[in-house]
Amino acid sequence: NKASSRSHSLFTIQVDGKISLIDGDGDFDFTGKLHMVDLAGSECAKSAGNDKSAPEAVARERERMNINRSLLTLGRVITILKEKSLHKNVNARIPYRDSKL
Repeated sequence: NKASSRSHSLFTIQVDGKISLIDGDGDFDFTGKLHMVDLAGSECAKSAGNDKSAPEAVARERERMNINRSLLTLGRVITILKEKSLHKNVNARIPYRDSKL
């Protein structure tokens, strides 16, 4: 969103490694994943301004609602990804695009 100063990020780092065993009996392969999430933060209507007649207040209110909707969607995405990684709910749709932010 070009007009918003807030965004969410989801990063996944995967590390693959190989260690030679001491007894010379082969190699030990391993893989690790690290998921990092950076949330923009939810917006409170009271702190966003109450003058609904001003055009900038209307725009802030719309952005606040979009940010909160985006946070809910991101929570759903993370929950379903976790369930899929645990082999639960394997056929569930991941709602990546349910939010415009």
